[in-house]
Amino acid sequence: MKHKTEEKHQCSCPFCQANRALDEILARAQDADTPVEAVRQTLDGMYSELFDDQFELDRIASRLGIQDAIGVTSDQVLGQIEALKKRLTAAELEVAALRATPLEHLVEVGKLSFNRLHEAAVAGRPIAGDYDAIVDTLLVYLCERPAEVVVHFLDDRLGLLYDAASLEVVGLQIDALQLREHS
Repeated sequence: MKHKTEEKHQCSCPFCQANRALDEILARAQDADTPVEAVRQTLDGMYSELFDDQFELDRIASRLGIQDAIGVTSDQVLGQIEALKKRLTAAELEVAALRATPLEHLVEVGKLSFNRLHEAAVAGRPIAGDYDAIVDTLLVYLCERPAEVVVHFLDDRLGLLYDAASLEVVGLQIDALQLREHS
């Protein structure tokens, strides 16, 4: 991959500066053609490798949510990773605090209805699931998800999801799956 050789190395990057210097050496020395071209080929190879590395770094930066990721530095990527780790740690601490808090049952289990769940099972409707890796929670909807869902925890990890309006059970919530270790 040639770097602006047709344009006589117009930009101020280190590769163009080196190529301009090589052009100057070629202009001054008549028999230096072979070593200069070898150096130029080495520089072009290095530029190609660095370009590929920068492209990969830009792609990683974009996936990390860094705005204007083109031309990003490794320090910016590492800084974003550290920021995301802090956010994840804070979220994990919040989840741990929530799990340590005793929960009040808004509705007794006996008042919940399983009719919609039974109908969905008999009709063979598909099951929908949603895993949130940040809070390590799996939501499984065994029938259509209502607008407002409430969780009735049966223990510290398992809860029934029910429609707030009709008290119909629509699925399950399973906490602390630790799926991150398996994905």
